[in-house]
Amino acid sequence: MSSGKRILLMPWFIGIAIIALVDIFIGYRMFATNCPAPAFPEFMVLVLVPGVYLVLMYLTLKSQNGGPSR
Repeated sequence: MSSGKRILLMPWFIGIAIIALVDIFIGYRMFATNCPAPAFPEFMVLVLVPGVYLVLMYLTLKSQNGGPSR
């Protein structure tokens, strides 16, 4: 791999890996340890926040790549 070429999707892959690990850990802590958290905060932590992060990462990568050609 030359120093001039970089993998554009590397931040995307790293972000997905981090989100998956954190979601698995938090999900385990909430469900296996009988955490009394209400349903909305569980949904927000496990689904909403990672979803927003992935959308923002997609938009960032799309803007760096120049977006779709018109």
